[in-house]
Amino acid sequence: MIARYYALRRLNPYRGVVQVVAVGAAEARSQDGVTWYMRADDGMGWVRPVGIWVEGEGLKAGVGERYPCLLAALEQRPDLPFALADTIELWLLDKVSGLPLALLAANCPGSHRHAPPELEWLEAGQISPDLLLYFTDAEGRFPELEPAFTVVWLVKGKAPVPFGVRIQLN
Repeated sequence: MIARYYALRRLNPYRGVVQVVAVGAAEARSQDGVTWYMRADDGMGWVRPVGIWVEGEGLKAGVGERYPCLLAALEQRPDLPFALADTIELWLLDKVSGLPLALLAANCPGSHRHAPPELEWLEAGQISPDLLLYFTDAEGRFPELEPAFTVVWLVKGKAPVPFGVRIQLN
């Protein structure tokens, strides 16, 4: 099996980056690049902890030996940090200046989320923006009704958007 090596941001609030090594239905995650927490599908649809692997020491706990491809991928991994996979971003912008205030969410291209959850909580009345600027690949489902505020979609890809203003990114 082919191993995938990538990083994901831990957001709201920003809590750093987690490094991920994934092989088939198993993966290992690390926040420090030394201790890796292994998880795998148990065959019943649940992802469960299966072991702890430590740089320079190998498998320290669990049943990780059942996942030799993941152990080999950890042993042969490229240098850290891995490239970020969650490149689709949602930013909160200042109403007056338009400058970014906070990164609210990040998603991986092609992850096909059901609907942007930010639209749901904004519509719930918690925040009433003048504008929502959404970086996306425009894949997946969207809300059926257009929100009461302007939505500008910055799209990397060719998929259409259901409402708002679409700006194509190269």
